[in-house]
Amino acid sequence: MYQIEAMRTRFTRLLGSLALILLVWLSAAHAAQAHDDHEPRPPDYALPDGWYYTQTGGDTGHGYAILDYSGLAFWSGFQRLGGVPALGYPVSLRFNLDGFVYQATQKALLQWNPGTSSVVIANTFDMLSAAGSDDWLVVYRQIPKSFDWSADDPVNDWEGTVQNHLTRIFAPQPGDTPEMSAARAALKERFLSDPNWLQHAGLPLAVQDFGPMVVMRAQRVALQYWKVAMPWANVGDVTVVLGGDVAKESGLIPAAATAPGTITAALLNAMKPPGGALPPGGQPAPPPQTGAPQSLPVTRIAANSLADRLLVVGPPSVIASPHGNFRVYLRLRNDANAALTTAVEALLLAAGGAEIGHASGDVIALPPGATRAVRLLSSDPFATAAALELRFSGTLAVAETHASAISFSGVHYEREGNLHALHGSVTNNGARPYSLHLGGALLDAASGVLGMATGQVSNLLPGKTREFKLATDENVQGVVSHTVAANVIIPK
Repeated sequence: MYQIEAMRTRFTRLLGSLALILLVWLSAAHAAQAHDDHEPRPPDYALPDGWYYTQTGGDTGHGYAILDYSGLAFWSGFQRLGGVPALGYPVSLRFNLDGFVYQATQKALLQWNPGTSSVVIANTFDMLSAAGSDDWLVVYRQIPKSFDWSADDPVNDWEGTVQNHLTRIFAPQPGDTPEMSAARAALKERFLSDPNWLQHAGLPLAVQDFGPMVVMRAQRVALQYWKVAMPWANVGDVTVVLGGDVAKESGLIPAAATAPGTITAALLNAMKPPGGALPPGGQPAPPPQTGAPQSLPVTRIAANSLADRLLVVGPPSVIASPHGNFRVYLRLRNDANAALTTAVEALLLAAGGAEIGHASGDVIALPPGATRAVRLLSSDPFATAAALELRFSGTLAVAETHASAISFSGVHYEREGNLHALHGSVTNNGARPYSLHLGGALLDAASGVLGMATGQVSNLLPGKTREFKLATDENVQGVVSHTVAANVIIPK
């Protein structure tokens, strides 16, 4: 009887301690949220056993907390691995994936290792490969696929395996151009400048020349050597790809973990045990993430003979968005002998032909022989997709006699935070008013289209000049040139 009563007492004290801890945490959250509105709130501030950051919360005013709580010391691990300077700001809450607990920062995925009770940097790019994102990484982020390392024998010859990777990636190779040799040397110097490079970056896996830049892929990071000057880099600079942001954009991170939240929401998230269930009275567990990147069989339907001359170049990719919706990426080439403007619709179909989701967009003034990247957005969630049906309704762009009345000047590219924009002026040199659909292509060194920016200019009077800005929210890398095309709408 005495033992039972003692157990009850210990259990009651434990519940009281947990309640007290929760009260302290939530009180800190309430105090922070009740901050005097007349005083500017700092972008980040301390919490008990952690820190709260709003820098990556957009304009919501909310953010993400990194905490030591529920037996998982993410805050201590974050500091030990270099904190914000080395890892960037957090871009997710904690989440569960494949039986492990993670939290993403701008540059990395942090993983709780239950065997060592410590935080480690996960093999982000290996995980993206396992999720089927390699093609997407090449086309839309210019990160190469891993070389074939099947001959590695890390169990019996770990030192030889490491040296093989370093030699194959960084040592001069037959056929290297002088630029490639310089890139290998600069990437090696940057990569090995970290004395703990194996812990932080993993083994190097691939290197590839993408025109304006040479990109090296490792298990946990990717580096870019710039051959041309960019707003964010000089010739010869080496920059770090934000691997955590890439993982977030690819859909690898569950959608429920990516939304910035209040401090209270961050605390509730941190209280989840490793299995993922919230304590009684908490929020329901998020639904599983089902939108892994995939290439799908395509059925092509054209509404008229002109649209029949549009060719889909390469396999379209369907990517889950952070909100559970989907995006369709594809490239179109105009094989007609006239410029085309086309509406594009993408239907995502189940095996029985039932429509799961729908995405749509426009391609403005695609010149003959030109190739353009297209991104179609949807607000429809989807689960398992079996086929993609593309529909085009192409029309002939306005005759050149009218388009020749339009001229551009001062067109330049700028990166504005997460946006990429073309700025410039358009002048009506004709004798009548015009309205314009404008399409701007952001090009790499080989004139391949990296992304599209679109906009409109209405009622441009004869002899008048109008400033324009065409923006895209695609994370376009390696822009070295651009084009602007106009689809002239003739007034009645």
